[in-house]
Amino acid sequence: MSNIKLKDENSISAVVAELTLLEKAKLCGGATAFETHAVERLGIPTVVMADGHNGINIYHLFGNYVPHAASRAGIPLEDARGAVSKLRRAGPAGLKALIRGDLSDPALEKMLPEHRPLLSALIEELRRELPDKEGLPSCFPTGIVMSATWDPELVAECGSAVAKEARSFGMDIVLGPNVNIHRDPLCGRVFESYSEDPYQTSRIAVRYIQGVQREGVAAVVKHYVANNQEHERMTINTIVGERALREIYYPAFKASIQEGGSWMVMSAYNSVNGEFCAMNAHLLKDVLRDEWGFSGFVVSDWGAAYDRTAALIAGNDLEMPGPCDPQAIVDAVERGKLDLSVLDARVENILRIMLKLPVFLGKPREPIDREASADVARRVATDGMVLLKNKDSALPFSSGKISVLGSATEDTVPTGKGSAWIISPYTVTISEGLRSRFGDGNVTVGEINPHSDLVVVAVRSGSGEGSDRDSLDLAPEDVSLIRSSGRRCRELGTRCVVILNVCGPVEVESWSEEVDAVILSWMAGQEIGHAVADLLSGDVCPSGKLPITFPKRYADTPTSLSFPGEFGEVRYGEGIFVGYRYYDTADVEPLYEFGYGLSYTSFAIGKVSVGSDIFCAGRGEAVSVAVEVKNTGSVSGKEVVQLYVQDVSSTVRKPEKELKGFQKVEIESGDTAALTFDLTDEAFSHFDTQKNAWCVEPGLFEILVGTSSKKIQGRASLRVRGANPYAHNSNTSIARIMRDENAVGILEKYLPEQALADPQMKEIVEFLPHVAFDRVWNQIFIHHLGESTPQEAAKIREQIFSDFADLQVD
Repeated sequence: MSNIKLKDENSISAVVAELTLLEKAKLCGGATAFETHAVERLGIPTVVMADGHNGINIYHLFGNYVPHAASRAGIPLEDARGAVSKLRRAGPAGLKALIRGDLSDPALEKMLPEHRPLLSALIEELRRELPDKEGLPSCFPTGIVMSATWDPELVAECGSAVAKEARSFGMDIVLGPNVNIHRDPLCGRVFESYSEDPYQTSRIAVRYIQGVQREGVAAVVKHYVANNQEHERMTINTIVGERALREIYYPAFKASIQEGGSWMVMSAYNSVNGEFCAMNAHLLKDVLRDEWGFSGFVVSDWGAAYDRTAALIAGNDLEMPGPCDPQAIVDAVERGKLDLSVLDARVENILRIMLKLPVFLGKPREPIDREASADVARRVATDGMVLLKNKDSALPFSSGKISVLGSATEDTVPTGKGSAWIISPYTVTISEGLRSRFGDGNVTVGEINPHSDLVVVAVRSGSGEGSDRDSLDLAPEDVSLIRSSGRRCRELGTRCVVILNVCGPVEVESWSEEVDAVILSWMAGQEIGHAVADLLSGDVCPSGKLPITFPKRYADTPTSLSFPGEFGEVRYGEGIFVGYRYYDTADVEPLYEFGYGLSYTSFAIGKVSVGSDIFCAGRGEAVSVAVEVKNTGSVSGKEVVQLYVQDVSSTVRKPEKELKGFQKVEIESGDTAALTFDLTDEAFSHFDTQKNAWCVEPGLFEILVGTSSKKIQGRASLRVRGANPYAHNSNTSIARIMRDENAVGILEKYLPEQALADPQMKEIVEFLPHVAFDRVWNQIFIHHLGESTPQEAAKIREQIFSDFADLQVD
């Protein structure tokens, strides 16, 4: 027997050499729904993973528990395959009954007596696997709420809390975060991902990943890439330009890897420009590994490796879910369709990350710190909720009688459906949160008490994995209730507040004038009710800001005519003009803009100072921007100071402005905070598809500072210098050159007067304006140089271009 064991990176090559072909094939495919295969003789353990981003999806773990229970009980696995889906139908009540060991619970009746032996075995399995008697994980706020905090450090705390609970459940890998961009507000998973802006998404994702991985648990940044809808999600072909990929859809993945250090990446279901992501060598090799330097391993989305051999060749290391038949991979190697060296490389990538995981390091499983998890969940929820409207300071409401009614009052939704669905020990409903804060005797549920001082209408609208929403509309009965409540409150002289327990943007404009205040609570996890009460009462000053634009109507969105596509394709015709980049540039007025959010206090942005009037690009340097912000209101509060960059005049089409910095700062009433932002080349660059490179075009830029994309309160100018990628050259159109007075002056300096006055020249400019300079040079200009030799003419041409280059450098 070999003494070779997996110990460290130096042992990987020897371990791979010792593995049989069958063992290698097994390691590249799942053993169960959320577990990998072990090779005990070589010290390779089973790795356990599950969603998700905002807590542990216990049903995923049941996909592992059931086969183990069946094996221990001697029950054929085939007989147990349907148990997990039936358990889902039994719902949270059935799950909690199993954790209690109570097979007499009515919720389990639909599974009995057919599965009684399995359920009995499963109860024993749960006693071994679950971290405590509570048995269930915490439900943290969803990704859009994390992003709405605009507080990367708080999100890092949330990532750590999720990872600690993952370790308590014996997990090694958390299948998140989801960093796909909010391209369209109807996307079914918009609640799960962060933002419509790639910069904001990147900053939040990096700290979330770091928070997870500092606990020794792997984060999985997903779903790579351009996975922005659920409609036909497993077959849709995303047609997207390279510039949009580079500027909008790649950046969060790149930052997650290069800055966040994500150990894993999940390839997506969809195809990109005709090639499925898990079989796309350009995405997985050229971009992910060669350009970005990714050294971890790639796991397919569940069932996304449609061609297992092609996926391995393209760079997808692990296929999930299991059980996967390894024989197909063995056959592919033996028939010469898959090179053994490729399979070895995939195994090496997996083993390299396995060395870092709790199961390999033997880290002990500890009970969940329920109090700490609840504290983090509540703070993220409170800081991520957005005050959308507050007419005549209707809020805060510190004391008095409250009537609360509406669909979300006692059926409050903590998270979305699908992978992000978390069954937690409790959810604080909105009514419970208000009762806890204001007292049972002061809160009436389900009716409008004429003696109430405040009426709260809480409505909900959820979404989930697998399907997109049909519209932004709330349920008609909810809108009717809002309107009737608003009218009744006006009659009574009572304030009316709406709580939006929703997954993302909803239609608000048609009824917002009927009420005094609107709080966007999102789907904010198990502490949602307490967080609503925190804001309503003023115990916490609202500080959440929108990470996604709320349009007045869906038809105003940049994707309304292309989402979700047709005939198996979706075309990203809006290119880089996603979210506020479109609204601002096209001058389409949203209802609530990106970065918007009200407060119970007020802030003023002071003078914006740039460290230098000139920034020289291409030197690896940074320019600092100093900003002062003052709390001009009467209470302490937090403000999100947002920095946008505007290219005043560019050769390529650019958005009106782009977010390039933000900071959340807490300031006492009357105090001032001094903030500093550092801008590098990235803040001024764009991707040029013809040059296949990032470019900075010299010129004048405006630094815009404010509290939303529309509310800009301070600005400063900055001139960027450097080599101009768009200086006039031999391929520049003659019309563009002749429109440039300074360029014409250079031509007049080196060419005879009759060259520019040539009748043929005038005809070309008028009728063939796109003709390149070189054609005009050879056809007209060179003939006016008289006795000049070819060498002298070439020198004149070279001098013209040299002056052109100097001309274009600001």
